[in-house]
Amino acid sequence: MNRQPLHVDGRWGWTRQERDISPFGLPSSVFDKLPGRSPRNPHFVSYATRREALAALAAAGPIPEGVKPPILGRKAKTPRCVNLRQRFGDRYKITFDPALEVRGDPWMMQIPCRFGTIYPHGGDILAVECDYHPGIAARITALGLYERQSGHSERTFLFHVDDFAKVAEVVKPRRRHPPRKGRTAAEMANVRAQSLRKSAIDGAK
Repeated sequence: MNRQPLHVDGRWGWTRQERDISPFGLPSSVFDKLPGRSPRNPHFVSYATRREALAALAAAGPIPEGVKPPILGRKAKTPRCVNLRQRFGDRYKITFDPALEVRGDPWMMQIPCRFGTIYPHGGDILAVECDYHPGIAARITALGLYERQSGHSERTFLFHVDDFAKVAEVVKPRRRHPPRKGRTAAEMANVRAQSLRKSAIDGAK
């Protein structure tokens, strides 16, 4: 695979990614040798220019052959992303764009949060939007996450799926409500008895 750094907000960088499914993802054996890494963000490192990013990769050593994504029938290879339903659907609400007709594509899944939205970015990387929540954005910044978009009120950060718990602590994902259980026979009998008593009282008035 021809390695090319990720270009975001005027900087060039690499992400930690154990499977070989994107040109800017590197396995830990190579990523951990990159110069300029910060312990505050163990899954992303960026440089001022593309040349610096490529030089850092060259200094880190050869890249081993990774696991290629599967071929879906005769179609082209589809980049992998975190399947939010499989990974977090037992605990958190998973939603889709209301305009979608088919709701099975992992790329279209999202987790609504009290202070934003979490969605796949590719590979093992997720994105979290916390637009119009400056206080929340400041707390996420303090976690050391890479900021992909920074506008007047719009803020988007990238993070590794392994860091989901600490991001969730800040943005508060909406929890999935357990299915409502049917009433037991005893509960139904009690409801009927209460209804009969109420009818008798109303009839006596």
